[in-house]
Amino acid sequence: MKRLFWVVMSASLLVGCSSGTTQPQPQPQPQPQPSLNYPYNPPASNTVSSDPRVPYYGDWVWSVGFSDGTTFSGKMSISNKPADTATTRNFGGGPAEWCVSGFFNCPYTYKNLGIIGSVQSNTGTFLSASYIVNVNNLFIKFIAVDADGQISIEPKLNYAPSFIGVGQWYYDAGGSSNVVVIISQLNSNPEIKLQNKNFISTTFMSKNIIENPIGLNSLSTSVARDAAFKHMQQLLNQR
Repeated sequence: MKRLFWVVMSASLLVGCSSGTTQPQPQPQPQPQPSLNYPYNPPASNTVSSDPRVPYYGDWVWSVGFSDGTTFSGKMSISNKPADTATTRNFGGGPAEWCVSGFFNCPYTYKNLGIIGSVQSNTGTFLSASYIVNVNNLFIKFIAVDADGQISIEPKLNYAPSFIGVGQWYYDAGGSSNVVVIISQLNSNPEIKLQNKNFISTTFMSKNIIENPIGLNSLSTSVARDAAFKHMQQLLNQR
């Protein structure tokens, strides 16, 4: 193997030195690369973006508040940008978990998915977020719409960039509840950097996200909102 290596190297050097009269050819100049500065948290839009960055790139935690004051929490690590579809634009996604036992005992299993991005419907374009359990069966646990269509810097949440909106939580046995959903960004350097570009099914996104109720006509109670905010404050203070 060593001998073959040196033969190849010697041949290469000989080719390069075989003619003393050959003029060096001009080399193409490197082109400037587009900026990949983060964070990049675009507002709702129905325009296809040419930005090379992954939308919502980073680690996020979510808090779901119910009308009885109950809260659930979880996390998602966004590093993947699926292709746009007829009804979805500029999504970012990655592994997600429902942290039933707390964040310190909540490893990523790569079985569940979290996504944030723009969804088009007959009534407008919305910034939507979903947590999908089991990427093989694709069962939505929650889907929500941001109240003002953009990630906001929220003073009550340590000025963390945050998605704040209403939506639906779906039960395994059937039925759903109106909820308030808050998703806050911890950083712009995701814990999980996906290599598999097909982790997120754009076919699923196109078919299912827009067909599921997104809670715009379901005004969750102030109890749910207060519970979600309080729980998120606790989560951010733990990190």
